[in-house]
Amino acid sequence: MTTTISRKDEAGSRQIDAAVKDLAPRDLMLASNHPDAFIAETPLSGVLHATIDAAGDLKSMNAELVAGAGVVGHRSEERLRLTVDGMAVRLAWRHGQPGLVVEELHAASGVNRISLSALLVPPKTMDGTGTIDISRLEAVTTFLNPNEPPAPIQVSDARLVLDYLARTETLERAEATSGGVGAMAIQGTALFEPGKTPGLDIGFATSRMPIAAYCVEQGRWSARGAEDAT
Repeated sequence: MTTTISRKDEAGSRQIDAAVKDLAPRDLMLASNHPDAFIAETPLSGVLHATIDAAGDLKSMNAELVAGAGVVGHRSEERLRLTVDGMAVRLAWRHGQPGLVVEELHAASGVNRISLSALLVPPKTMDGTGTIDISRLEAVTTFLNPNEPPAPIQVSDARLVLDYLARTETLERAEATSGGVGAMAIQGTALFEPGKTPGLDIGFATSRMPIAAYCVEQGRWSARGAEDAT
């Protein structure tokens, strides 16, 4: 890791530039006091530019990170882990914003591709809850049915609530479409607890679509549900 710190400018601010290569993600999780938040075995490389004010407080930050091949996902639930071929993410933070902005994230795993933009809001206290608001997610994936060719999925207005004390994640809402055949609004909760089968309490509402398209989508979700139940 290399770091460069500039001299103070007229306002007393400093510029910090840093570059890392093949950093272990667990080192970052240990530094954040959340070593068991999730599993990540992908080497990280990237660059960071930050500005700190005269008092030493962070004013802004921009970062670009690239992750190599490895495993990422839920630490307790093996089915919620993913072996990735690679990942790239662009992050930004500004003083006064509620959280960290994921401007763009791209990941690939075999035939699966995903890109998203989101806002990560940390808890205000160690026993509080944080949120991940996904404004846009686009994927081409076999997730709905591994026995079919990859299908396009678009998700918007999704919120995931992270309870660090209870070590649970709850999906509050999401709106999804697949193949452009109609929108599906998802409301309810998806609860993931360590060592337990994920619990679902979700309602669906779809926009008007042709019967044939509905049958295709219903088949995808039913096939996925049957597989998860085995």
